Amino acid sequence: MKKFLQEYFYYTRRERNGAFALVVLCILLVLTPKLYPFFIPQQKAADTSALREAAERIALSAGSEEENYRAGSKKPAGKLFNFDPNTAGIETFVQLGLSARTAQTILKYRSKGGKFFKSEDFKKIYALREADYLRLAPYIRIGEQQEYERDQRVSYTEENTPLAEPFDFDPNTADEATLRKLGISEKVARVILNYREKGGRFRKKEDLAKIYSLPEADYQRLEPFIRIDLGQPAAKTAQPMAAAAVLIDINKASAEDWQRLRGVGATTAGRIVAYREKLGGFASVEQVGETFGLPDSTFQHIKSQLDFSPIFKPLAVNAAGIDELDAHPYLSRKEATALAAYRANHGDFKNFEDVKKVKALSSKTLEKIKPYLEY
Repeated sequence: MKKFLQEYFYYTRRERNGAFALVVLCILLVLTPKLYPFFIPQQKAADTSALREAAERIALSAGSEEENYRAGSKKPAGKLFNFDPNTAGIETFVQLGLSARTAQTILKYRSKGGKFFKSEDFKKIYALREADYLRLAPYIRIGEQQEYERDQRVSYTEENTPLAEPFDFDPNTADEATLRKLGISEKVARVILNYREKGGRFRKKEDLAKIYSLPEADYQRLEPFIRIDLGQPAAKTAQPMAAAAVLIDINKASAEDWQRLRGVGATTAGRIVAYREKLGGFASVEQVGETFGLPDSTFQHIKSQLDFSPIFKPLAVNAAGIDELDAHPYLSRKEATALAAYRANHGDFKNFEDVKKVKALSSKTLEKIKPYLEY
């Protein structure tokens, strides 16, 4: 028996060393998962924990909101407040009552270069419910402004200092001080002067726009006040302009007619006509002053030369759909939806008193839209 055991269980010194190494290796493989965390920096572990907690918090919040939807609650979870869909983070969207899935879709759209230029662009997100868009549309601010406010006049220069009121000037003769008073930066003023010193000359208004460093906004603002004098006697420039005697009908005048008024250039004239078409006609002379790009000083100057006839395109409040109502400059998407919903529930509007019953319309909106309503 002893001989049998020695024959089958006897190992040489080399074999014993190999067996010992194999046992040590097995022990290390078993203990490695337990020892591994000791070799990881504590800071990383803490960061991972914080990220995990944030993700869980967002997921739990989103989950509760989706449960509220499925449960049929009348009002989705979340608060309503102004937000910019181009900059809002996932937590902001969740607070507004959107699911984490929808929020991630919005962020993914933005990460691929997508951008929202107006409130209607937001509803193109395929995962966004129609009800959510209608609920959030009134609170969308593109660039921290509501869509219908984004066309208000810019009143600051590159240095964020108030611009002086523009006045008539000749870019061929204006000195640096004059150009600075017009709100042109020092750098651009010097470029204009250098251009003239090298023999350059402005022969028409559009030539000023070719100054490469002049911002487009500055050119559009100053264009109505550019006066090019190519050598006419000085006495002629001192005479009153013929446009001072012009009287035009604000609801019939063409863009060319508007340009006959002092201070109104081709660009501004086109904007006045375009705004009039969106309104369906001006109901008062004061509305002309609402045109984007028309300085108040210019409007006050030409106001006495304006006359008007009745509006030419009333708004059929009992027949117009939501999109047609929303297209009117005085109605937001929310207000257009409220008008259509009230009409569907209570029947056609018989008069303005019925329209006043729509709670979503403010007194200011009612006052502005009243002249356009047709029953």
